[in-house]
Amino acid sequence: MAAADNKSFQRIFMREIRHIFRHKPTLFISIVGPLFSLLLVYFIFIDGVPRKLPVAVVDDDFTSFSRTTCRMIQATPIAEVHRSYQSLLDAKNALEKGDVDAVVYVPSGTEKNVITGHQADIALYINNTNLLTSGLLTSGLKKALATISTGVKLKYHVSKGKNWQQAYDNSMPILLQSKILFNPYLNYSYFLVAALLPMLLMIFTMLSTGYGIGRELYNGSGKMYLGLANNNFAAAIFGKLLPYTLASFCMTMIMNVFLFDIIAMPIRGSFPVIILSEICMIFSYQAIVIFLIAIFKNLRLVLSIASAYIMMALTFSGLTFPLYAMPTEAHVFSQFFPFTHWLQIFIGQAMRGEPLFISFKSMYWFVLFIVLGILSLPRLQYILQNPKYWGRE
Repeated sequence: MAAADNKSFQRIFMREIRHIFRHKPTLFISIVGPLFSLLLVYFIFIDGVPRKLPVAVVDDDFTSFSRTTCRMIQATPIAEVHRSYQSLLDAKNALEKGDVDAVVYVPSGTEKNVITGHQADIALYINNTNLLTSGLLTSGLKKALATISTGVKLKYHVSKGKNWQQAYDNSMPILLQSKILFNPYLNYSYFLVAALLPMLLMIFTMLSTGYGIGRELYNGSGKMYLGLANNNFAAAIFGKLLPYTLASFCMTMIMNVFLFDIIAMPIRGSFPVIILSEICMIFSYQAIVIFLIAIFKNLRLVLSIASAYIMMALTFSGLTFPLYAMPTEAHVFSQFFPFTHWLQIFIGQAMRGEPLFISFKSMYWFVLFIVLGILSLPRLQYILQNPKYWGRE
């Protein structure tokens, strides 16, 4: 009996392998698409940190101080003086068109106010459409302007007869020592690539799994498919899923090479736990696809729902907006996405080096998703054999 089951499994497995390499859409969503996505995301974020964001300067002071301000902004790694504009209106138009991301306005009389000891106001206008970019740009420009302000204060105190150390202490009575943990270089690769790559891979995992099973319904080949496995449903379903599981696992390993070898993302925790979490995430999303097919029995509808489901996971993962700050309903809803729990494990082990028992708490959720898929298998077997469910798009 075991030998017969093994042959049934092999027949289904080889049938699916042949289909993948003979059917271009299946080949794309299983292998070509994931590889292309890996390369695309890598080349988009290859620099890691955004540099030389365009900044407009409006100089109405025309003094050595205003020119020094412009040079300080130019020296900031995050910003580059795109050009000087003659008026705020011209700079405003450039900001609205997207030609520049920020405008620095040095009003007339700025140097005079500085020399006489009066307050000098320099206006900074930031395009806050992209919160990540605007945050980095705001921080960089404020540091540049704060450096200029400190230099002015130093000169003022030195001119009053104080030595350099006394002038420094008076200029900066409170010195803030900030230490950025886990991502000290503010590297986009550590932040976005580590989420986008697995997200894209799981999209292809759900699509390939959904299409692999759903086409048997659409083509009305469910009974023939089970017949090749001698009506052994376990051999039939595992033989069908294994090629897509292996393809997803291989793509995930390539992703790990990108993250940890090429991008040089740190591993402060357990790499085997990261691998285990990735395998569990693949199984979880395949189990969810089985559940969707068993419920909706429609190839096109299942693929649409699967795409929407996986894309929502990024919003509710806590990556861009913290989970603890979400409303209770949204926080609860976020738990229904395997990606949420994988991301917690990944960040915990790769970036923070947290204790293993914390990561294993998130592993329990994967078990629930997989059990959901297993419980859906009898229903899936029934609809594969029932002609009234065949031919649905």
